[in-house]
Amino acid sequence: MRGMWDNWEDDDEEEEKKDAPKLEDTPTKNAKPKKTAQQKVVEKEKLKKEELERLQREEEEDANLTPEERLAEKRRLQKLQEENDLQTAMETLGIGPMSSGNGIDGMHPTTKEEFAELAEAISKKLSNYRENPEYQGFLEELLLKLFASLSSNNIRKAKTTLDNLYLEKQKVEKGDKPKKTKGIKVKAKLRVEGENSTLNEYATKYDDYDDYDDFM
Repeated sequence: MRGMWDNWEDDDEEEEKKDAPKLEDTPTKNAKPKKTAQQKVVEKEKLKKEELERLQREEEEDANLTPEERLAEKRRLQKLQEENDLQTAMETLGIGPMSSGNGIDGMHPTTKEEFAELAEAISKKLSNYRENPEYQGFLEELLLKLFASLSSNNIRKAKTTLDNLYLEKQKVEKGDKPKKTKGIKVKAKLRVEGENSTLNEYATKYDDYDDYDDFM
């Protein structure tokens, strides 16, 4: 009887093993097939070929451009580079891009401190173009448009501020010239040992120079 019972247990174990899922045979969903070395080489060659074709197309397009078109293209690329540099600088300073509601567009000042922050942000943005030859004319036009809506009293206050800045700049550019001071007339006296008198040996010489100064 015991032997029959053991046979039943063995049969149950075999059935459980058959019903159990084979984990080793089921592929994982996220597993990606590994690329062989040959496939990697083929992909690199394909990318290199595409890059060469792109460069060749650009060279052909440049060859067909007139000098004016080449200059315009150069300026366009330079402008794109400046915009990228400006965006990088703004992100570094914590000023978000203009199109996103952050940065200058996201500022809505109501207090004196908030307006000062807005002025600082605008100043930093505009300073990126100060080397441009059109920058001076741009500032003049901008000021005219901004001050057109102000009263004459407020314009006078702003003018006073600009006048003070102008005077300070003028002093710095000219530099402080030291005032001329008259030289102190000194007569050298030589005392001869053993004599009671003082010899004004060099007095006559310096007196001659003094007379020349008076003449001038």
